[in-house]
Amino acid sequence: SEIEKEINDQKITALMGPRRAGKTTLLYQIIHQLLSVRKVHPRYVIFVSFDNPKLRRLDLDTIFSDIPEMIEQPLDSLKTKLYVFFDEIHKLPDWGNKIKYWYDLGYQIKFFVTGSSSIRLLKGSGESLTGRIGFHFIMPLSFREIVAYQHKDIPLEKISIQDQSERIRKYYARISPFSKSLQITLNAYLEKGGFPQIWTLSDKDKQTEELQAYKILTLNRDILEFKDIREPRILSDFFDLLTDFMAQRINYAQFAGILKIKLDTVKQYLSYFEEAYLTYTASVYSLSKIVNTRKEKKLFFFDSGLRNASLFRDLSPEQFRTLAENAVFVHAFSLRRKELFPKMFYWLGKDKEEVDVVTFVRNKPLPIEVKYGDSPTTKHRGICNFMETFQVKNGIIVTKDYFGTEKNVTCLPLWLFLLLD
Repeated sequence: SEIEKEINDQKITALMGPRRAGKTTLLYQIIHQLLSVRKVHPRYVIFVSFDNPKLRRLDLDTIFSDIPEMIEQPLDSLKTKLYVFFDEIHKLPDWGNKIKYWYDLGYQIKFFVTGSSSIRLLKGSGESLTGRIGFHFIMPLSFREIVAYQHKDIPLEKISIQDQSERIRKYYARISPFSKSLQITLNAYLEKGGFPQIWTLSDKDKQTEELQAYKILTLNRDILEFKDIREPRILSDFFDLLTDFMAQRINYAQFAGILKIKLDTVKQYLSYFEEAYLTYTASVYSLSKIVNTRKEKKLFFFDSGLRNASLFRDLSPEQFRTLAENAVFVHAFSLRRKELFPKMFYWLGKDKEEVDVVTFVRNKPLPIEVKYGDSPTTKHRGICNFMETFQVKNGIIVTKDYFGTEKNVTCLPLWLFLLLD
């Protein structure tokens, strides 16, 4: 619905996010709206996918020179808006400057573009498209989206994470009768992740095969095709190795020793994974930029299903605690997706007390501690010390099934936390 509002805007609409999250499907849905609802003539809708290696050999100028013949009129005489969809455009060099040229001519053309590589999409747009392009970060389906899809009877509402605790309490009271169904769906979400196609498959083996195929496709199409990597096998081995370190602090030197590669190569490969929306490394929260940079990073995965499919073993109860923390991170990240690349943190106190996730709400830090399976308490040392150290008024503890508030700390069941906006 957000993208549909931009159909008649002059500004370029860009969708970015991991492969198979639904970017191309969203383009198809917009095209369907144009053809079926707005009754746009098919002649004025052009779709090009640069995932096709043959099409990548074409220059954008060549494509534009062919368009007048397709629509049977010169571009400078357009009276009806022309809709041009470029899928995976980040694979073309200098695409931003080429589109800028045609955009600045002021023709009746609306551009939609997508990309599965954050760095290449943003680098391609660069300064040339500043003020001319608007980005949407498309992530795999959220828990809320899956619940809305599977449970039409559950009365979901738009309740913000920054709403007063009383409003959240009333929301909890309304949907807590559905808590068993929500917990079952949550367990499936933690295991399968949020890629839409996976939720259409009932067989677990097929789900795993599909997710493993996603991983291989992402590594091959979005990293190996464009990066100078001499030993591709190491890249795949490194990703598989990382699956054991979900929601943990990571040591670059340890990975370098295991894989027998240079420390700089470890950092480089991690940046490639982030660029392709596979992983994210959170820095330790500190008012000192030096501490932010030098302290160990904490590893998270953008999709738990993709990670689980590369784990090559069954999930234990302990694994579900780890998956819960990762889900909290992903949800907190998604609430800030309009920032494109929000900075996410964790925190370590002087006495080794920890806050699992630190995000920002209204430019103020919000500490979130995950106690999934433990006996919850609003007096958790880590979150209380963080709030005292940084003069923060509110904090959240995410539990398995406990809801309660004391002073400015709120305990929320994970299924409720993931339903907040």
